[in-house]
Amino acid sequence: MASERILEEKKKIVSEITDKIQNSESVILFQYQGLTVRELTDLRNKLREVNRLDLEQLEFHTLVREGFLIIQEREPERVKKVNANQTIDEVFNDAYALITKAIKEKHEN
Repeated sequence: MASERILEEKKKIVSEITDKIQNSESVILFQYQGLTVRELTDLRNKLREVNRLDLEQLEFHTLVREGFLIIQEREPERVKKVNANQTIDEVFNDAYALITKAIKEKHEN
């Protein structure tokens, strides 16, 4: 059945993402809220080429986002969140500060 096959493909994608997160020393989650689907699509298109995840429906992305947020709540020392509703310079500065701090802490240990 097509729907079962699609569900299994989506589970595989989520599993791949989960494995990458679980095996990472640190993760930065960029939190976009208040953007329309079109604005998010335009942003993604400006940043890079379209990939298989971009072709997924909004419901899929919502579930993945919720999964990231759950992991961030469970592991706040490892998974950091950046408010991406700021200007590009503010987002960059916040992300840079988190990365710099993580590198410094790693070298101190």
